[in-house]
Amino acid sequence: MSTTTPSFPVQGFYTQQGTISDAAQALKAAMKAAGLSEQIDTLLVLGSGVEPYRVDPDPHVTVHYETLPHFGPLSVAGHQGRFLIHQRQGNKESEPTTVALMQGRYHYYEGHPLDRVTFPIRVAAACGARRLVVTNAAG
Repeated sequence: MSTTTPSFPVQGFYTQQGTISDAAQALKAAMKAAGLSEQIDTLLVLGSGVEPYRVDPDPHVTVHYETLPHFGPLSVAGHQGRFLIHQRQGNKESEPTTVALMQGRYHYYEGHPLDRVTFPIRVAAACGARRLVVTNAAG
């Protein structure tokens, strides 16, 4: 039995800087239109079956993937294909924190190239995200 190991670094259409910045600018514009900071602090990738209302029932803005350049449809049932953007105030002295919940993702096992699998995370990073939390359904 042979296995295929992906070559690194991951390069292709979805890692081209113009592609990433196009999508990041559109996401920032949606955040700005909702009166939020244009910077994401943390990206939380929701696994199958993790409902966003359990994390935070009231997002400030919902951005569907199909409204962003270079994002395409998802094929896994239950993956909505959207960012749910929340902004929370910490203590009185702190700046608000912006958290993006990513509901739906592209999977390598579905035949997507690795640059597409990592594309939404790279877009969030281009919006400033420096913390990443990934959940999944297992067991």
